Amino acid sequence: DVYKRQASIVAIIIKLYVKLQKIRNRFFKTFSWMIGSLFFILFFLVALLNLSVVQTYFATKATDYLSEKTGYELKIDKIAISWFDEVKAINVHGVDKHGNQLFDIHSLHIDYDLIKLIKTGKIELDYVTLYEPEFTAGWYEGEHLISLSQFVKEFREVFIKPKKNKRPKIKPIYISGGKVIDGTFHYFDERKDSSNKENYFDYNFFTLDSIHGDLSNFMVHYDTVSFKGQDIAANHSGSCLKIHDLDLSLIHI
Repeated sequence: DVYKRQASIVAIIIKLYVKLQKIRNRFFKTFSWMIGSLFFILFFLVALLNLSVVQTYFATKATDYLSEKTGYELKIDKIAISWFDEVKAINVHGVDKHGNQLFDIHSLHIDYDLIKLIKTGKIELDYVTLYEPEFTAGWYEGEHLISLSQFVKEFREVFIKPKKNKRPKIKPIYISGGKVIDGTFHYFDERKDSSNKENYFDYNFFTLDSIHGDLSNFMVHYDTVSFKGQDIAANHSGSCLKIHDLDLSLIHI
């Protein structure tokens, strides 16, 4: 009898062990399947986010949101982001609240180092190339800021709400180098009359086209913009005058 009892106890223990082994195997299979599925989903999402069509979709949503918040019509036709070092954008458009073009960039190419941005906490870009950019800056009747400055101010306020009597803390933007290829710049001042003299440079209404040049040590912080220019050239549209010297003075940005 004692032997039979011991044998039955051993049989029960063996059966219990077998069941536990099956449960363990099922658990590990289920766990492995879950981990494998999570890795697959993660890989799939990363692959999706690297597709230009997906990046363009999210960029469109972002520009729609900014357009609604600022009142400016913003649009990007196509964007391609290499997450660690490069951004390319095609046909970047901006229209001001008066329905006039603010900027139109055929191609924008930005080189950066993501690891460096994370480590330093600074907004520092390696190189920016603008191909066929067209900018318009001017004064409208009754407004206190030039159009581009007004756009920058309202764009900032979407992300940084100004406090009363306090200047918002804004990190400076640094760009080590850059190039402008075949750019155009329009300037107007609706508060003043236009001159129709032939071969005359109207300081209140003018267009500079075929702008080319290399920029370095570019920095923007609050109302300060500084950079070094090299081999900068441009044509004055509408006259035979040659541009011998270019000087930039910003009132507010």
